Amino acid sequence: DLVERLDECEYSFIVIRYKAAQD
Repeated sequence: DLVERLDECEYSFIVIRYKAAQD
């Protein structure tokens, strides 16, 4: 699973980028 391959920092960064893209 993709999420399992990411560590917390990487996942958090992706979430931040995703939320920023929604703005």
